[in-house]
Amino acid sequence: MRLTAKINVVIPPRYKQARLCHLNQMLRNIMLSLPRHRGLMLTGPAGVGKTYAMAALIRFFLMLGRPVIRVGYDRLCLQIRDAYKPASTRSEATIIREFENIDALFIEDLGTTVGDHSQESDWSLRTLLLILDYRLEHMKPTFITSNKTVEELGHSFDQRVASRLYQACQIIPVSGKDKRIKEALGEK
Repeated sequence: MRLTAKINVVIPPRYKQARLCHLNQMLRNIMLSLPRHRGLMLTGPAGVGKTYAMAALIRFFLMLGRPVIRVGYDRLCLQIRDAYKPASTRSEATIIREFENIDALFIEDLGTTVGDHSQESDWSLRTLLLILDYRLEHMKPTFITSNKTVEELGHSFDQRVASRLYQACQIIPVSGKDKRIKEALGEK
């Protein structure tokens, strides 16, 4: 598949213009200096540019020829749950294996399936642990965005998830004003 086609499949249209050169130098330097097996987690409020930054990194990886999957956590769970439907041609294990084996896995909006002080389901916890454990053991980087801190994710899932995120990812808090609101109001 040609590079343009890969970019069109993995990066949503809103983020097609995302480039590392558009990011602040500190974040760009962190992204470019990560060891190949280490991931990155961007945490912060909605609209501060976490998804844009990850889209820029995805584009960079695709240009290097690295296989990438980008998925929202809700969609990841829905894809796996689809395996339970009678008409499904794929098993839960087959779908999870795709997320485990890809060179670089990007998970958007981890922890948004429940409110701030609610617990994720046992199924959601088990699914995330399966994927994170495999990727850690096989030194495959995972890249995550979340509106929650690692500590908050530890409460939503459990402390095993928080521990693995610290091991798997360089954690970067992102702050600023909500760019979506600024755009909607016509502000620069």
